[in-house]
Amino acid sequence: MDIDSSESIKEITINAKERYRTLNNLFRDIPKQRYSLDLMKTILSNHNPKGAICRHYGIGNEIGNTTFSYIMVSQQRKFLVADGYPCCTKFKEIFLK
Repeated sequence: MDIDSSESIKEITINAKERYRTLNNLFRDIPKQRYSLDLMKTILSNHNPKGAICRHYGIGNEIGNTTFSYIMVSQQRKFLVADGYPCCTKFKEIFLK
């Protein structure tokens, strides 16, 4: 895909909006009290056919690719980072001083 073409920019914009809708739909019915690290990992691993959060290049997806994911746990001053697809990569903890 030629990233500079107006058609590519249109496809990328459509994809971003689909992923945004997916996130809104996934969070819509979950009370904040149920938010957890496991829930966040599950959401980052989402493979909806339209608007997938976890993007594997070349598997029905020619726009975008998830290269890493992270979750910030500010009260514990740490990040959880997956260096790769969050659906199949273990998250590592990184603590902040």
